[in-house]
Amino acid sequence: MMTKNKTTAKKTEDQSVVYKVPAAFALMIVVVYAFWKLGGYYSTVEGFTALYPMFCVQRYVFLALTAAELVLCVLLKSRLARTICRYWLAAFALLFVSSLILSIFWTGNMIAIYLLHALVYCLYMVWQLYRSEFFTFSLVTASAGVVFYLIARTSYMANRIAGSILLALILIGTALTAFLCAKNRGRLRLGSRTLRLFPDGFNPLLFYFICVLWAVVLIACLLFGSGFAFYAMFAAIAVALIGAVYYTFQLK
Repeated sequence: MMTKNKTTAKKTEDQSVVYKVPAAFALMIVVVYAFWKLGGYYSTVEGFTALYPMFCVQRYVFLALTAAELVLCVLLKSRLARTICRYWLAAFALLFVSSLILSIFWTGNMIAIYLLHALVYCLYMVWQLYRSEFFTFSLVTASAGVVFYLIARTSYMANRIAGSILLALILIGTALTAFLCAKNRGRLRLGSRTLRLFPDGFNPLLFYFICVLWAVVLIACLLFGSGFAFYAMFAAIAVALIGAVYYTFQLK
């Protein structure tokens, strides 16, 4: 009976992907378009006067809400409740970063907001379609591509510093997670909890390679400047496409 229930739940979860992926794609388009319209109004004197004080307050409100949702995700026992909290956590975190950028850079850094939202929604769709291995590969590679673009095409030093630090943390975290999961047959132990992230025969060598690759390219981008970063961005796109083809065939 338990096996039958698990199988039914798995089928229901698989069928929900048919709705989740198009919904995520549509929401991404709507959100990016909404920020584009917001940026157009915010660039005017009237819009700046009306919105700037609001963004200065909202960044703290959304930061507090993000912290509260993070605590709830840890404390709640219900799987459904934790899932809902994760969605709200992602939404509040995105709104916090967006309001922070709008309050600091006015409309001069809207591209960072567009890229951030697109990256999160695309990674969510990858997770729903491919699950852990290609999601991890995409997280590292897509984040690298976004950071390389910011280095190549934006003049703000904050973009380079924050992007480089974030990418370094992602690379270190990915390599460490892959190492720990490889020791426990694809499982990650967090205190008393054990999470199944990868299959039993998980081989971490690909993730070690990709993390080292983008770490070296990141250092080269910081040393050689925007010209090198521009070509590195296209290299990240090419690697992402190769990974998509490879993992699509793996699904078969």
